[in-house]
Amino acid sequence: MLSAKDIEKIITAQKEIFYNKEDLDEKFEEQTASFSKLQTAVDGFAKTTKDAEQETMVFGHRVGRVEEWAKRAGDKIDL
Repeated sequence: MLSAKDIEKIITAQKEIFYNKEDLDEKFEEQTASFSKLQTAVDGFAKTTKDAEQETMVFGHRVGRVEEWAKRAGDKIDL
């Protein structure tokens, strides 16, 4: 049979090892905040990628226009 001292040890160990409701709430709040930061970072990365893709398309269009202009100029000066 357990003595009062054994029960005290079990209660002390339980308090040290297991989370109580307040501890769990705090952990979930930390995880939520961390996830929110991660989600914001991913959204920022997605926007940066989209912007870079659009800039690449615009640059390609500009290069195409310069190439067309160079061909027309070359035809006029017999190059």
